Amino acid sequence: MDLNAPNLSLITRQADDLSQIFRVNQRFSAEVMQVQGERVVLSIQGIQIVARLSGTTAATELADRRFAQFQVKEASQNNITVQIIPSPVSSPQPGAQLLGAASLAPRILSQLGLVTNEETLNIANALLNHGLPVTPEMVDELQSVLSSLGTWSGREADMAATIKSMGLPLTPGSLQLALNFSSLNISGDLKNLQVQLAQLFKDHPALTNEIQAALQFLDSLAVNWDQHPETLSDNLRQVIVNLNTSLESKMAELLQKGGTISDSNLAGAGILSLVKLRQSLANQGMTDLSAKIDHFIEGLRLTQYVNLDQETINPNPTLTFEIPLRMGLPAVPGSPQNAEYVPARMKVAFKHQGSGRKVDPNYTHMVIQVEIAENQAMQVDLSVVQRQIVALVSSPNNDLDEIAREEFPNLVAGLSGLGFNVKGSRFEIHAPLPITPLPEDSPKTNLAGFHAIDMEI
Repeated sequence: MDLNAPNLSLITRQADDLSQIFRVNQRFSAEVMQVQGERVVLSIQGIQIVARLSGTTAATELADRRFAQFQVKEASQNNITVQIIPSPVSSPQPGAQLLGAASLAPRILSQLGLVTNEETLNIANALLNHGLPVTPEMVDELQSVLSSLGTWSGREADMAATIKSMGLPLTPGSLQLALNFSSLNISGDLKNLQVQLAQLFKDHPALTNEIQAALQFLDSLAVNWDQHPETLSDNLRQVIVNLNTSLESKMAELLQKGGTISDSNLAGAGILSLVKLRQSLANQGMTDLSAKIDHFIEGLRLTQYVNLDQETINPNPTLTFEIPLRMGLPAVPGSPQNAEYVPARMKVAFKHQGSGRKVDPNYTHMVIQVEIAENQAMQVDLSVVQRQIVALVSSPNNDLDEIAREEFPNLVAGLSGLGFNVKGSRFEIHAPLPITPLPEDSPKTNLAGFHAIDMEI
């Protein structure tokens, strides 16, 4: 935690009246961005507020914490005073870090008089690993939600604990959504599909035009990483639009023009070109490849679903993506043999503007994770206010932390080239929490209404 933070006057809140947002005794979870004396900058779903801390030791307690729970003590139009809620873990479960969750979990379950079996052990271990209290109520809550999955294991229990640790609602719907999103592999599926279509191009000349159109669309879903920052930002903006333009909206556009999928001229038609190729493959009996195209399209649909505009449910929403980063450009467009794809996940706060949504480069919160190796991700957390940035870089081990520190000046230079000023930074060594979309259960929504997002970088 940065106790010598940049000038807090740089941090502004996007609320005319704090008393309309917070009420006395309300509890909430927030990310601790900066601490300066008795004032603290908190980030709640990407929106930053300046609060006054209650208690003489509060600033010290927050010194090494990234997330904390607070209770509102006073709230007026322009000021809010908060008190830190002590973690309930340390008292009933001393020595958790020394003993390790695996050895501590059976003892706690026994002390609480709970049944010790594979399910309760998975839940207790997950709670301990996320710094959450193991109580009968908490175990029962997780077990009830997990049972909705049918068969589940430690992975699902860990995701449920992740949701709870982030202070978000844990329901069967939110858990299933987070699990589905975490299992997505857009980057890997994209590369595999390109390779197979490139081979198909050689073996089936009759499908040349359809394969070329499909490969052109697939190429448009990856960011070419080795570019000048300004070009990279334009590429990133277009990729996000392409990833989140739904099949339903493209179909609606086609029908309005009186066209059909079978129309021969689908160049530049985006995802429709992939659908048309899929139909041709199915008609010729190539069901395995057509099924892989179906799987890829369903992955895109899930990404689009979690980013649907739901202002009435979440007034401070975020957009969540997996973006394939292409390291090394292919020698021939549509030929991915020389390209290596690295999955990057991004979560960025946006605001509503008129009938659409806009990511405001002057005021936003962005988290980017890049998977360095299997189950090893590096994370850059950027809080942006008036193009002033505070950066938090998280690495899973010392070696990657050293690399991150060496490469950080390049990131600063790139952001500077885009008109941003990095005012502060800190580095942490820990495995970052997975980036997942975790809204409340969502109503049925028409994907045809989802066209694009206004990305200004």
